[in-house]
Amino acid sequence: MLLLASVTLCSLARSANAAVRMPTHVACVGDSITEGFAASNPATKSYPAQLQGLFGPQVSVKNFGHSGTTMLSRGFGDSPYEDTLEYTNAQNFVKSAGANAVVDVIILLGANDSKPQNWTPAASQRMINSTSRTIAPWWSDFWR
Repeated sequence: MLLLASVTLCSLARSANAAVRMPTHVACVGDSITEGFAASNPATKSYPAQLQGLFGPQVSVKNFGHSGTTMLSRGFGDSPYEDTLEYTNAQNFVKSAGANAVVDVIILLGANDSKPQNWTPAASQRMINSTSRTIAPWWSDFWR
């Protein structure tokens, strides 16, 4: 949640001097919350599905959620998001959006990182390193 808030604040700060642009593509990256676990119908009740309904057909919103995944990377988290097919598919979705596309990436990871097996005294530094590594594919485009 902290990462989402940080990225949102950076986005707001960046756009303070720029015109608001409607996204053409939205990649929703995350764990079971994104995937829609326990929703009565994840295809229509997950937050990416709800977001698609709000934006309408002119925006392509894709759900790249994978239940149980962590922001913590290989060797530190018990189920790193970066090891999933969804991570690869999200990167491909963003890369293939086109030169004129306005792409937003929503990252909602971190809930599973608090599991006891993932949290040790050195975990805070690993979390910072893993977060940087996980968002790197999208972060470089953020400041363009």
